[in-house]
Amino acid sequence: MAVLKAKLVEQKLRELHGNMAAVARHFGVTRAAVHNYVRKRPNLLAVLDEAREAMKDHAVSALHTAIFKGEAWAICFYLKTQAKDRGYIERTELRHGGDLSSPPIRHTQEVVIDWSKVPQAQREALLDLHDAIVAANPTSPEQPRTGSEPSPLRA
Repeated sequence: MAVLKAKLVEQKLRELHGNMAAVARHFGVTRAAVHNYVRKRPNLLAVLDEAREAMKDHAVSALHTAIFKGEAWAICFYLKTQAKDRGYIERTELRHGGDLSSPPIRHTQEVVIDWSKVPQAQREALLDLHDAIVAANPTSPEQPRTGSEPSPLRA
């Protein structure tokens, strides 16, 4: 079994962005062995924390880039997690059907938006995004708006 050295582990933690399993593979040991080694050394714990914080920063930057490119998944994720104060809320319900011969639980997921908290400019942007998504998905049961029908977003 390989002997772990603090300086080498520190170097690999930085190089592999805090991925303990990758560090373990590099040294030919288990992830638990690296975890136990790092846990006993405050300086390595600090390096691990720094590497993981840097990865979070990188992920946030990538998310922002995707949002600015107009990628719907990124916009939706951001609004669900960061815009609850503006009414973007995701709710999950579990319901029992009552019939024991049928599947006992039906899972439904719904995004609830309090439109009274969403500024008009954002409503317009969301309508445009909705239309683009519907237009890009030919199997969608929804149809793009023609502009003449009323919209719940334009209240």
